[in-house]
Amino acid sequence: MRYHKLYPNILFYIDISTYTSPSTMSSPFNPYAEQHKDPKGPGDDRPTALQILKDNKLIGAWADKVVLITGATSGIGIETTRAMYATGARVFILVRDTTKAQPIVDDIVTSTKGFGSIGIIQMDLDSLESVKNAAKEFLEKSSQLNVLINNAGMYLWTHLRLLTFTSTSHS
Repeated sequence: MRYHKLYPNILFYIDISTYTSPSTMSSPFNPYAEQHKDPKGPGDDRPTALQILKDNKLIGAWADKVVLITGATSGIGIETTRAMYATGARVFILVRDTTKAQPIVDDIVTSTKGFGSIGIIQMDLDSLESVKNAAKEFLEKSSQLNVLINNAGMYLWTHLRLLTFTSTSHS
């Protein structure tokens, strides 16, 4: 029996027939429910993405997979990239600023036990031309895509401020 589980931005496929749940897990269908009942912030009992990968025997298991991640240079995007790198996958990150991305990639590669690779592709979601160029560059580098993680957000504040200014300046 197979099922998939979506855990913050990461899709896992687990083969239940061969799966043995670590003692800290409450069940294979809701394995981390107990740890999430009373969150206390960073460093509490909740598992990290890397711990979930270890529990599910996915470290180094995705050498034949290609992962594409948007929004990989801050917050959960960095940890998502770190986790996908640890699986052994070929990871591509789509970023606005490649100079900001390179030190992040360097840190992940040097601080994370992984056998994958991380490629950087420049893409600005505010520009359709940039999105098209990023898609073209990705297709030049890979003919397959197994996992797409959409983590990027667009800043609406600038547009809202402009709309507010425009609508109030004409009255």
